[in-house]
Amino acid sequence: MKGYAHIVGMMIKKYRLQQNMSQETLCKGICAVSYLSKIEKGTVICSEEILDRLFNVLGITPPSTLALDTWSLKLQEYFHHYFYLNSEEREIIFEELKAAKHNLHHSTLVFDIALAEIYEAYTIENELHTLKDECLQLLKYVDHMEDIQAYRLYHILGMIEIGISDLSPQGRHYFQLALNRRRDGVALASMSIANYSLGNYLESITIGNEGYSLLMEEGNAPRAISLCFIIAAAYANYRDTNKMLQYYNRILSLYHYTKDIFQKCHIYYNIGATYLIIKDYDKALYHLEKSLDLFHPQDHSPQEYLLLLQKLFLTHMALSQRDLAGKFLLEAKDIYYAASSEGISQSLRVSLIWMEIMYSKEDYLQDEVYLQTIKGIFEDSLKDSHHGFNMFYGQYLIEAYKAQRKYKEALKITEMLYVKNDFS
Repeated sequence: MKGYAHIVGMMIKKYRLQQNMSQETLCKGICAVSYLSKIEKGTVICSEEILDRLFNVLGITPPSTLALDTWSLKLQEYFHHYFYLNSEEREIIFEELKAAKHNLHHSTLVFDIALAEIYEAYTIENELHTLKDECLQLLKYVDHMEDIQAYRLYHILGMIEIGISDLSPQGRHYFQLALNRRRDGVALASMSIANYSLGNYLESITIGNEGYSLLMEEGNAPRAISLCFIIAAAYANYRDTNKMLQYYNRILSLYHYTKDIFQKCHIYYNIGATYLIIKDYDKALYHLEKSLDLFHPQDHSPQEYLLLLQKLFLTHMALSQRDLAGKFLLEAKDIYYAASSEGISQSLRVSLIWMEIMYSKEDYLQDEVYLQTIKGIFEDSLKDSHHGFNMFYGQYLIEAYKAQRKYKEALKITEMLYVKNDFS
C-alpha cells in the first residue's frame, strides 16, 4: 500500500499525543527515540514485533491482516454502492462499518473509513462546512494516499463545495483534481454539473456526453440517467430545443419501464419551462400541465412547487388567460405562507411580488415598480441560483428595459448573460 509507513507513523503519533505521552515513554524498552521519530515520520517500516509492542503501550488492538482484507472489501463495496446510487445496499454496509469503525480507525484503513463516514454524512445533508473541514484535514495526507483514495477525497470535496454554493468555481477545481487521479463517468458527470451551475453550457455538454458514454460502459445506468438531465438542461439554456428534447425523451423512454413518477414530473417541468423561455406558450402549457398532473406535494419541496406554479402563472399570463393565472398566483401565495419561507430562495420569494404586480397592472411593463422588482429578483438570482435562473429572470428584465426604452441597460444584461456563451 502506498504510504503504508506514513499511515502507521501518523496513527502512532496521533494516539501518543492524545494520551499526552512523550516519545521516550512510548518507546522505552522497545526502540530508540530516534527510531520512533523515524517511524512517526513514515521514513522507515518497522518490524511487526516493534509495531505490536508500540500499539500495546498505546492500548490499540489493530485488526488482524485477514480481518483487514475483509473490511477492505466491505469499504470497496460501500463506495461502489454509493457511486451507483444503490442507497439501500449502501446503508446496510455502512451500519456494518460503523460497528467496526473504532478498530478501522486504528488500522491502515483509516483513510478509507474516514472517507466513508464523510460520504455518508453528506448523504444526510450534515453540516457541510464541518464536513469540508474534515476533508481539509485529510487533504494534508493526500500525497500518501492511493490514487483511488485521493480521487474519493477530491470528489467529495467538490460535492461539498457545490453543496455550499453551486456558484463556487472551487467545486470544479476539485473535480478536475479527481479526474487527474481517475477519469471515470462519475467524475465527468460531476464536472458537467459544476460547469452547468456556472453557466458553462458548452463545456457541460461536451464533458457530459463523454461522461454518459463512460457511465453506460461501466454499467452505471442510474448515474447516466441523472446526467441526461444535466445535458438536456444545458441544451435548453443553450437554446437548442431539439437536442434538449432528444435527451429528455431518452430519459422518458427509460422511465417508462421504471414508472418513476417523480422524475417524469421534473422532465415535463423542465421541458415546459424551456418552451416558456422561447415563447412557445402552447407547448409550455401542455408540458407544465403534465408535470402538475404528476405532482405530489409531499414528494417535493415548497421551492419546487412554487417554481411549477410560477411557470404556470407566467404561461397563462402570456396566453392572456388572466383568470387561470390568478388561480395559480393565489395557490403560490398559499404555499409560500404555509412554508414560512423555509428553504425558499430570496429570488423566488420576491418573485411573488413581481407576479402580483404583473397580474394587477395591465400595462405593467411601463411600471417603474415592476422594473425595479424584476431587477432586484435578477440581482438576487445572481447570488442564490445557478445560471439558468439568471437567464430566466434576465429575459424578463431585458423585456422591461426595452419596453421603457432603456436600451443601454438591456444591452448590458444581454451581454452579461449571453455573449460569454455565444447565445446571442
